[in-house]
Amino acid sequence: MNHKQRIVAIAGAAAAALMGLFPPWIVTWGSAGGVKAPSVCAFLFSSPESLQAKLLAPIGAKVAGVSQMMAASYGIQLDFTRLAVQWAVLAAIVWGAWLWVGRDGKIGK
Repeated sequence: MNHKQRIVAIAGAAAAALMGLFPPWIVTWGSAGGVKAPSVCAFLFSSPESLQAKLLAPIGAKVAGVSQMMAASYGIQLDFTRLAVQWAVLAAIVWGAWLWVGRDGKIGK
């Protein structure tokens, strides 16, 4: 592993860590969380109350006339599928960059 490859690997690991610290979230509502919608990325260790205020405010404004029971059925959860896709795409990019900077300049010779 040369110096440039080491830089690519460190940058990829840092990007993966940031993606893990600020993962994508899903907003759920309805009976038993039956309706799900992708939401924004937010800090992993945020309190549930602050996340609900941040993620649910736009939805609450749209459905202000709903009953208290419906409003109580809102929830948030991590979107593991989107996070896995983000990490997979990052891994492919880092792998390609690692190969690119590791080539010896003698392509086809």
